[in-house]
Amino acid sequence: MPWVRFDDQFPEHPKVVSVGPLGIALQVAAVCYCNRHLTDGFLPWSAAQSLLAWEFCETPNENGQAKRIKVCVSCGMSGDDVDTDYVIGLLISAGIWEEVSGGYRVHDYLDYQLSKAQVEAIRAQKIAAGQAGGQASAQARAQAKV
Repeated sequence: MPWVRFDDQFPEHPKVVSVGPLGIALQVAAVCYCNRHLTDGFLPWSAAQSLLAWEFCETPNENGQAKRIKVCVSCGMSGDDVDTDYVIGLLISAGIWEEVSGGYRVHDYLDYQLSKAQVEAIRAQKIAAGQAGGQASAQARAQAKV
């Protein structure tokens, strides 16, 4: 299924507000991963670790140089670089993710996304409809030749 669904009030939900933009970014990436791989909301630990990078390069200047920017959490002059474990902790603390054997489960995933069984049923229906249409078209062409 090529689309994920988010309630239009998603960014204002108290749980989502509590994890801030870093948690929102990882949640969106996680839901996309689960949808693409039909996991019904399960996110393997290794996938969770690799969904987003917490550093990036800014647009190169006229000399072709670009600074590498690290995302950090700070207060005044002191702070720590952000890593995936930090953001996952925010999501778990807020109840958006649940820690399970081998990884994480996106809480209420199936309340908003289609299940693997539903996606496979839709795909099977589309294949059957396409085959039926192709057979009807072939029959019509065969009858036209007679």
